[in-house]
Amino acid sequence: MEPYQYLSSPNGRYRFMVQGDGSALVRDMHYNTDLFNAMKALPGQCWFPKCKFHFNQDGRLQQRDQYGVPHWTTETPDQRGFAAFRLTIQNNGNLVMYDLQNRWMWQSKTFDHLGALNMIAYGRGLGNRLDKGKNLYMGQYLESPNADWIFLGEPQSGNFAVFFKYGTQHQQKFFHTGNNGQGTKFAFLKNGNLETTARNNNFRTDHDWSAHTITSTSGGPKVLELDNTGNLILYSEDGPWLWGACAHGPCQNNCDQNGDGVDDGSCAGTKNF
Repeated sequence: MEPYQYLSSPNGRYRFMVQGDGSALVRDMHYNTDLFNAMKALPGQCWFPKCKFHFNQDGRLQQRDQYGVPHWTTETPDQRGFAAFRLTIQNNGNLVMYDLQNRWMWQSKTFDHLGALNMIAYGRGLGNRLDKGKNLYMGQYLESPNADWIFLGEPQSGNFAVFFKYGTQHQQKFFHTGNNGQGTKFAFLKNGNLETTARNNNFRTDHDWSAHTITSTSGGPKVLELDNTGNLILYSEDGPWLWGACAHGPCQNNCDQNGDGVDDGSCAGTKNF
């Protein structure tokens, strides 16, 4: 895309356009407001008609100057055989990249401001479970056994969230910990608690998240699993589940649905036990 070219959402309300100065943005044509703006090129190095917005063969979106130097990129090269193939602007203003199997690879997140911009959906998979004493770092993720769901952290915001990988359903808000800041990790402590912390293990009381699942008794938390319906379930040493963060499934009304560490249903033992 060159300056003054654009993509339009099917409903005509949103446009992804390249302006005369080479900056690429999503504009709400109804309110004439900009919802997403890729980093502008450095002054004097990108001007019409030299600056372009390019979809690379390796799956990355880039804003390049007249010398071919990228000034903004999605950093979404082919990983583990997944490569972005298609870019679309949707009816809610969200700019999304999909692979050939219609799995979303990146999104501008212009439909809400829950997490960071420039979400990268694929890093290093750790299976579908996190054992006690282990951490989930940025660039790592849990994936459900059917490969439909992922649980990962957003690099810029530190928000750990469950996402659906296909079609447009990822736009829904499933379980999330909230914006905890850069450098955040998701920790399954040896005392049984699930929480977000700084990389140095410090719990920041003003903005970190906790499931409040600490226990000093036997039969406490053993493993956190992401199941085939998008539910994060904390299982005990004895087998029964103790806490759940639900997207779908039978625990819909018996768990922490909004990430505040409080049981939103009627099952016992999901907050403190």
